[in-house]
Amino acid sequence: MKNDDLVLLNRVIDNIRKPAERKLAHARDIGLLSHKGEFAQLPDQFVNALYDRHLVFDNVVKLTAADTRERFEAFARSTRDILSQRWLQTEEAYAQENPKRVYGSRDQLPSTRMGNFEVMRMAFEEAKHYMADWDAYDTKVKKGDKDAVAPKRDLKLEALADVLRGKLYVQIHCYRADEFLTEEAIAKEYGYKIRAFHHALEMYKVAPQIAADGTAIATFTDWWGFKDEARDAIPWNAVMSMRQGIRVALKSDSDDHVRRLNVEAGKMVHYGGATEDEAIRMVTLNPAWIIGVDDRVGSIDVGKDADLVLWNHDPLSTYAHAMKVYIDGDLFFDASLPGWGTTHFSGVMHDGGGFGSDDEEDGQ
Repeated sequence: MKNDDLVLLNRVIDNIRKPAERKLAHARDIGLLSHKGEFAQLPDQFVNALYDRHLVFDNVVKLTAADTRERFEAFARSTRDILSQRWLQTEEAYAQENPKRVYGSRDQLPSTRMGNFEVMRMAFEEAKHYMADWDAYDTKVKKGDKDAVAPKRDLKLEALADVLRGKLYVQIHCYRADEFLTEEAIAKEYGYKIRAFHHALEMYKVAPQIAADGTAIATFTDWWGFKDEARDAIPWNAVMSMRQGIRVALKSDSDDHVRRLNVEAGKMVHYGGATEDEAIRMVTLNPAWIIGVDDRVGSIDVGKDADLVLWNHDPLSTYAHAMKVYIDGDLFFDASLPGWGTTHFSGVMHDGGGFGSDDEEDGQ
């Protein structure tokens, strides 16, 4: 990175820094880029030169061979990384941790991670007693005890009892390595299995331990730095975890972004060297397994539902367009048809500013 670029980068960062970030930067010298020889380096806590890293690893080019576009992209991504790291070191960021953001903002418990796990254990203890009471009642009924009194029905505890009985797939939303290990410890204590961790941005840190339990993950591709739990997220997480034996699915958290999961899967070939088959599985068969419908969908096999998409290009490519879509063998979309190409729909498509709002049959 040239000296002029460094000056511009620091100017951009300084102009859009929030007041809280300014105060922090004044108290701690954490943001200014230094220039040593041919490399642009951040302070030690950022470890490596972001600009060089983005050129070498994102674009897979030598520093001296980068063209104008590649230098611009590396410059932009470096700015994003620096800003996200600075924001994560503010009090505002810590206030946005999941436990504090959700229940803490309502003055409800639990509002800490320790509190979350304690409440979980309390709930499972209740469920154990609830299940034991019903088992005892069922035993009395089978023995012909006409005086047996049924326990009070509690739908919440009924669901938790089904978890303990292994009747329900347990899906857990969490990000951090310590959370995965604690959740698995609680699962073993109470005798249930976790089907998948969702988001799971730090799985690469403890993948061998979690793989041994057979738990899958549904994670993002290259999202990081958006809140405290995403501080250590890396785009290589999915493939690194897969190589350690984790079943990996990709997700979007968006009713709009979900339409491009094929491209997200393509990123896995870039970030970590997944094969095309491995990448496709992350948005087809693996997520089907996580929700327990892999016997019906997720792959093209005899006896499965005929839910198919025909593409005009490699589906992992940004140039790919869906040409035909079949659901249960019935054609629902054909790009060669006029208009939207839909065969079972005549309403307004995405009448919500382009952000993937629900479609309305009446066009309103």
